[in-house]
Amino acid sequence: MSTKFDRVIRDRKALMERSMAHLDRPWVSYAEHIKASRFKRAQSVADRTIIYLDTNAWLTIANVRINKQRVTAEMRDFERQIARAVASSRFLFPIGLSTFFELDAIADNATRASLIGFVDEMCQGFCVETDHTLFDVELRRIEAGDSEEYRHPAEFLRRPMELVDPINMSRPDEIPPDFVAHIYYKTRYDIITECSFSDQLEFTRAHRKKIWDNKALTDQLNETKLATPIKAPELFRAMVGVFKSLIELHCQRFKREMEDELRQLLVLRCLYLWDQNPGSAAFPTIRINVTLWGLMQADPTRRFHHGDVADFEAAASALPLAAAFYTDRKLANFLNDPQLAPLRSAFPCEVVSGFSEMAQHLAALIEARRRYAGCETPSGC
Repeated sequence: MSTKFDRVIRDRKALMERSMAHLDRPWVSYAEHIKASRFKRAQSVADRTIIYLDTNAWLTIANVRINKQRVTAEMRDFERQIARAVASSRFLFPIGLSTFFELDAIADNATRASLIGFVDEMCQGFCVETDHTLFDVELRRIEAGDSEEYRHPAEFLRRPMELVDPINMSRPDEIPPDFVAHIYYKTRYDIITECSFSDQLEFTRAHRKKIWDNKALTDQLNETKLATPIKAPELFRAMVGVFKSLIELHCQRFKREMEDELRQLLVLRCLYLWDQNPGSAAFPTIRINVTLWGLMQADPTRRFHHGDVADFEAAASALPLAAAFYTDRKLANFLNDPQLAPLRSAFPCEVVSGFSEMAQHLAALIEARRRYAGCETPSGC
């Protein structure tokens, strides 16, 4: 099956035409071009209120629009507020990798077609950078002693095709320092990143080898937890162990070698920073993952359930970037655990659950943005 992505990268005429623009700026490397492009795109939506929706919220909107059975009045009200927010052009609903995987796994053709019909209008071609890529960036900053708080949306917002990284976008420094190669990759990057999220869904359906399974890893995680209990059920102790394990897994993924002494030093450096400055937003992806997984490990009564892995990834995508995170009650209750208060203070993203509550919250945000813009009446802007 030929998708738009396949056709785009084989369009030699388009590649030649777009490459001419880069011939005038041969000194700009592939890495510099990607960074500048991402900043420019993120800057174009910097004034928008970002809201992260979990998978169930996206599916509910799709099902309301095809008038599917079991749609409640609260769900319809939520969909109406979403439509108002989109029509105002003051909101953005980006999609993270775990949410993308779950949406891509939709089996119902009618729901999938409905989603494809409106997803581009809502996300405006923006997704959230993958956890493993952000983890790599932040770990290197820790090693360099850089504890600055990077809050600009350009740190997180990406184009849909950048999630599957078909042309080495996440590690552009690995492209050979060859003039022709850089022109070629910069041109391909420009064309590929014009593909929309619906194009992405089409591409992955045509090329994927397996579908996301929310049940995966659940039993293994619980078995590992029971097999390696911590000596004292304290969040700090659990975070130390989790952090070291995540670094080890990360090094395996990126084929890096790191001495245990250095790993220990990086862990203690971060935990000391967060302990002394609980409101620090430095290394957000690492902090969120270490804290959430640490809390699961520290509490012997907690067990992993289907969907927890995707939920934690969604939280890591939402909290550092969004003004609000609309999710289910289970994850909302978990994120409101008192032990997570320092983490939540660092990332003032409102976590809202329940369709009635989400509708009311979004309606209030729409009204606040309308008044901020100086509109006298709801229909005036």
